[in-house]
Amino acid sequence: MLDEAARSDVRRMAGLLAPFVRPLVLAALLLMLSSLLTLTLPWAIRWLVDTVFVSHYLGQLNLIALGLLALFVIQSGLSVGNTYLVARVGKRLIADLRLRIHNRVQGLPLRFFAERRTGEIVSRVSNDVTVVQAAITETPSMPA
Repeated sequence: MLDEAARSDVRRMAGLLAPFVRPLVLAALLLMLSSLLTLTLPWAIRWLVDTVFVSHYLGQLNLIALGLLALFVIQSGLSVGNTYLVARVGKRLIADLRLRIHNRVQGLPLRFFAERRTGEIVSRVSNDVTVVQAAITETPSMPA
């Protein structure tokens, strides 16, 4: 199970993702539909082989080819939609996170800045946001 620190991180991440529930659900639905269409491909190929090559019914070849083309176009559209939604949510989330960090840093006392080097603060904030951005925008869209 998760320890208390990990649960706290999960709660904070859920809080950050809460405004984006609808696009994320839509992205998940597009992903599932795209996966279902991928599963229909072997069935369509079997239909092509059985109808055209085994039964020698060449009249169906154009219809089956158009069906396969439509299948690929629809699947590509669903995949593009999924990728777009995940990237859009990721970029918006990072922008929100950057605004929160900016507001937090602006509210820190001057003593905080006097005790640290400027480059250290900027580097820490930039690196942390970059790591989160990579985890959010790149990881979900990696091919299996």
